[in-house]
Amino acid sequence: MTHRKEEVPEESGTNSNFVFDISPLAETSDFSDIYDLFIEYKTRSNIEEEMPAPTDDVQKDYECVVNIFGKDKLSQPRKLCKIEELYHLHVFDHSKKWRTWKKKPQFLRASNTFIIYSFFVFENIYYFYILDWVKVDSNGDGGHEALEMGDNITRWLQTAETYRLSIVKSS
Repeated sequence: MTHRKEEVPEESGTNSNFVFDISPLAETSDFSDIYDLFIEYKTRSNIEEEMPAPTDDVQKDYECVVNIFGKDKLSQPRKLCKIEELYHLHVFDHSKKWRTWKKKPQFLRASNTFIIYSFFVFENIYYFYILDWVKVDSNGDGGHEALEMGDNITRWLQTAETYRLSIVKSS
């Protein structure tokens, strides 16, 4: 899988560029297609109003621009996660029927499978760093439990900070 992808959305009408990177934690054989859809989702979103994620109000009123994705939220604890803009994006995982998922607005699409990512802007470039691909394993572990584990949050925040500083300091 190619880790770094740089995109300039054709229909954005701005000079904004996007950089997408992925950490080794998220590298799994089943993540490649999801990664490409994540890039499509972020580059098709409204830059002024929906970066790094659409507001709750927008998510309550509309479906996601890429149907496989659901709620896109700042992770908890908010005060700590806001420092590195640590978010989690729900991904359709077949725990619900597709037709039920597809009919709901983005905010009501919840699952136990997530993309954990961080976001920052530097020199007019929007950086998204995918930190982890969290799924429920065969033992039923993962999902929301992973989001609530302090060790995971600490590791994701440290990894996000290291990545951000590597970009900022290299300029």
